[in-house]
Amino acid sequence: MFNTYIHRRNADGKVFYVGMGSLHRMSNKSMRSSEWHEMAKNGRTVEFVANWATKQEAFDHEKLLISCFKDMGHPLVNKTTGGAGNDASKLYGWAESHSKKMVGNSHRLGILHDDVTKAQMSAKRKNVPKPKIMCLECGKVIGGHSNVIKHQRTASHAGTTTF
Repeated sequence: MFNTYIHRRNADGKVFYVGMGSLHRMSNKSMRSSEWHEMAKNGRTVEFVANWATKQEAFDHEKLLISCFKDMGHPLVNKTTGGAGNDASKLYGWAESHSKKMVGNSHRLGILHDDVTKAQMSAKRKNVPKPKIMCLECGKVIGGHSNVIKHQRTASHAGTTTF
């Protein structure tokens, strides 16, 4: 199952990113560009756009969305015109250069965190709000990402969701 989604700035509602991927990737902030983080620093809204059976359909829809939002003047920070997904890094040689950069990196290799550090990290995560996902078809609040797939399998409808 492949999804297309958009990210909007809370300040003005403008779309600043169009993506394709899993439900987890939609709301994940890691592995985003510095431009993305700059746009999202004052808050963002994640919107599920569509669900696709094949990767190619999702890629085609992502390309269309990027083109449309650019034409409407939205400040997109997408690095490509869409369609390549995570494979875009291979097109630009990113994987090879990153691999070379990481050779010899032994930072914390094999070193585990002590109990005090684990407790501190756990305490910091306790106040982080978890996303609430609502099924648009039945109105049920599903909870987290892993529950969406379970809901779609068990419900009597497609399980269209929003974040």
